[in-house]
Amino acid sequence: MGLRVVRAVDGIAQRWRNGGGTTVEIARAGRGSPAWRLSRAEIVQDGVFSAFPELQRLQLLCRGNGFVLRFPDGAERRVLPGEAALAYPGAPAPDCRLLDGPCEALNLLWDGGACTAAMERVGLAKGLSPWIEPDDLLAVHVLAGQAEWRGRDEHARLRAGDSLLRDAGPVRGLVLQGCAELAIVRLRPLPVPG
Repeated sequence: MGLRVVRAVDGIAQRWRNGGGTTVEIARAGRGSPAWRLSRAEIVQDGVFSAFPELQRLQLLCRGNGFVLRFPDGAERRVLPGEAALAYPGAPAPDCRLLDGPCEALNLLWDGGACTAAMERVGLAKGLSPWIEPDDLLAVHVLAGQAEWRGRDEHARLRAGDSLLRDAGPVRGLVLQGCAELAIVRLRPLPVPG
């Protein structure tokens, strides 16, 4: 079916260069600088984020009371509980100030010249059948609660921190059920000029 589950417990945390947190990679595509990368970041202290030149970033708060990003031009943006994902360039890197203790954020980095991206927070109370275009990559990340996905011949239970990825191939009859808060991430390749 082209679906796979990435369990939170299987992730390997990598320390940030500045020591201000850790990142657990969920999935990526591309060599060296990725065409895209989905990850969870544990932010434990104030400091400057890493710069990702030529990439775009979407960031959604998973856990904690939020943080303020201050950009080199002086602009400030807040990432708060329950709010939509914040989009901003991968460079220059903003300075992060935690509002009240450590936080966890879901991050999507992508090459805006290779694909478009979207990330939305969705409450799951009954059932959800996400619409998937043939060339889309879809990731469903469980922010809180539990969910179960069912396809024609497959199913799996997902807990907070787990992700369901659609890598390739047709997906028909995908249904998500349960009581959970989800982040739905979509990447769509841009047409190749020619």
